[in-house]
Amino acid sequence: MNKRITLIKQEIEVAKEKLRYLSKQLVEATKDRLLKCANCAKRSRLHTCTGVDVQWYDCNTGSPCGGFYRHGNYAWECPKCGNYRNNNLCDEEYYEMFQSFIRCTKINVD
Repeated sequence: MNKRITLIKQEIEVAKEKLRYLSKQLVEATKDRLLKCANCAKRSRLHTCTGVDVQWYDCNTGSPCGGFYRHGNYAWECPKCGNYRNNNLCDEEYYEMFQSFIRCTKINVD
């Protein structure tokens, strides 16, 4: 194999390993982030919260198979009061914190 190709592949493997290491560091750093509940105003550490994917049912799709659930927004459920409404997260925040939540769930709002 061409020497240049071999060197490039080795550099890619080194970069992948560094990315895995930095991703683990990001998860560890994010776990201790504090989130303030919009309902009870209590602060909770991210690793004690549940991530929520709020979905709603769209029955008017025109499909012969019926409707389906659409993604509405991302939120987090407060471990103290159980509220998830108004604890909204933008997509970028949710994906950054996704692995740090204790668990993630989907909630269907009809």
